[in-house]
Parts: sequence; C-alpha cells; structure tokens
Amino acid sequence: MSYELSSNGVTVEAVVRRLEDETFEVVIDGKPTVVAGQASGDGLLHLMIEGHSYEVAVSSDNGTWTIGVYDDVFRVKVRDERERMFDALSGGVSASGPSVVHSPMPGRVVAYQVEEGDLVEEGSPVAVVEAMKMENVLKAGRSGVVIRLGPEVGASVEAGTLLVEIADDERDQ
Repeated sequence: MSYELSSNGVTVEAVVRRLEDETFEVVIDGKPTVVAGQASGDGLLHLMIEGHSYEVAVSSDNGTWTIGVYDDVFRVKVRDERERMFDALSGGVSASGPSVVHSPMPGRVVAYQVEEGDLVEEGSPVAVVEAMKMENVLKAGRSGVVIRLGPEVGASVEAGTLLVEIADDERDQ
C-alpha cells in the first residue's frame, strides 16, 4: 500500500509491501529497505532495520503519529491511498486560494457542466468522468468562478488529473 508521510514541512511517498510474516519491504523515495518488526502490545514496536535493532514507541491521534526512537520524538502525518482519493473527489478544498477538482480515477472525460468564467456554487456538478462503464459526476468543493478546465471532452485521464479549477469570485469582495 502507498502512503504519504509529512513531517516538519517535508513530504515523502512510502510504499509498503508485506514479504512474509512480520517482514516488510518499505520503499521511500525509491530506496527499498527490508524491515522486520513485532508489536509488543503496549505501544512499542521492536524493529530490525538493516541489521540494527530499534525499540520504537508509537501512538496515533487522528492520522498523526507520534514516534519515539531513543531520545528523539517525531510527529508524522500519514495519509493512505483512500484518504488521497477522497481528497481528489472533494476537489482538494481549501479556505482560500483556488480549489481544484481532480479525476478520482483513470477514465474518460464525458462532459463539463461549466465553462471558464462561470460562477459555481459549492456542491454543483462541474464535470463527468466515465470509468469502468460508470459515469461519475464530480462536484465543486466550494463556490467561486471557474478559471480553468482540464483535458477536452473525450480525452483519457489518469487519477489525479486536474479537471476544473475554481477561484474566489473577486466580485463578491
């Protein structure tokens, strides 16, 4: 499974694959490492990484992990593939600045229900993507004005492709 790890302003992609019981291959920024580990049930992990043994204290609070190794403590935000897919479906909503609607999966652009310059309301349909013979109606994550459309109707798209970008409506300010 793929994870996005963020700590102190640095974000990396980690792919974790089980090799056998209690042994995993962890690939971070293209560098594979074999990790053997065992949980002790009291919030401690006993890990063997590249011939070195570590006792690691871990706890989680709403997607943020606190990890203690010796005298060092790290806070790491962890997002898995599902969380990133939900963000793509919701349009990556933010309180200010442009909001984008991404394709949540590979497919084909069937239609746009908006044009550049259109005013849209939060929750209104903005695009339709067909994937696996199902049409998925994508909605605006916020109100604003459409400032950009992605690939043309009929184009094939990958998951994460920008379809619609929505900015604040300057006329309201």
